[in-house]
Amino acid sequence: MKRWEYRNIHVLLAPVYLQMLGWCLRYGVTPMGIFKANYGLDHGGATFASKFAIQMSFPQDAFPPTTLLGGDGERSKRLAQITEFARAHGYPVVLKPDQGRIGYGVTLLHNDQDAERFVDEIAVDYLLQAHAPGPLEFGVFYVRQRGEESIFAINSKEFPAVTGTGEHSVAELIDRDTRLATFKSLFNRRAFDDVPAAGESVVLSSVGSHTLGCVFRDVTQLRTQEMLAAVHAAVGIDGFNYGRLDVRCASIEAFQRGDFEVIEVNGVESLATNAFDPGFSYRQGLRWFRDQYRLLIEIAAEHKAAEMDLLGYREFYTRVVRAEDSIARLGSLVHFAPAAKKNRP
Repeated sequence: MKRWEYRNIHVLLAPVYLQMLGWCLRYGVTPMGIFKANYGLDHGGATFASKFAIQMSFPQDAFPPTTLLGGDGERSKRLAQITEFARAHGYPVVLKPDQGRIGYGVTLLHNDQDAERFVDEIAVDYLLQAHAPGPLEFGVFYVRQRGEESIFAINSKEFPAVTGTGEHSVAELIDRDTRLATFKSLFNRRAFDDVPAAGESVVLSSVGSHTLGCVFRDVTQLRTQEMLAAVHAAVGIDGFNYGRLDVRCASIEAFQRGDFEVIEVNGVESLATNAFDPGFSYRQGLRWFRDQYRLLIEIAAEHKAAEMDLLGYREFYTRVVRAEDSIARLGSLVHFAPAAKKNRP
């Protein structure tokens, strides 16, 4: 299957879902019981859970400064909160929906003018987060089973970019790249008319989402004991046993010695996104997903007796539908960072 990784994920995972049913029956895990893999988080850190509440569940030493920006209330108060946060921590600052996934609605504000433009479109609660400069970003999939911690998988993130010719505009350069052209409607249009110099790299989006143009590569071989120790220090609390950390760091060497910032923690609905490596076949990617979901069921079974407040099935369905509707509306917004330029050496 060509470009399988961009097809509907639920269709792609259909064979794994059937296997999950078998594992649930084998281990005596109910559909709602799966969330007990992360019994310390609201429904295991599901998509409809508050990202801010999830982050606040962990020690904050490894996270950038973060606060919650309410979607209601007066415009002037929201704008004041953004600008005061920027004064304290500096621009750029990151805004991302408190309920969300795959990068929808995420934006990077570089100055007060950006804040002034974006504040009118804040209709839901957002996280206001200091920007972790990176420039490298990785997804680190962490599991803890029977007390043993491990890093299951790692993916690097290559942000979509074009390289100037000195003759073509950014929009023309995108059109010349089959893959980037697929995501053209999602990229920041402010720079589309610019004509970058020959060899000049123009980053089209700083949102590290595969579905928004970012390329994921399997780099699981980079894991080290120092990295695992840093992950434990960041998220090794009781009740969190399964999920992906999105982290930013200065270099591969810094990453391997555990010198990174955690910008987000994803719970039971996390995917081992290294499986989206363009070099993997559908069969290879499916193997990664199968292994991660088997771990999920086994960990949930391990904690069946844990106390956890779970919604009834009807209320759960209603909450999921509302969250998905909100996320879908965010998907229509294109508010990625203004294109950043960097000359090649």
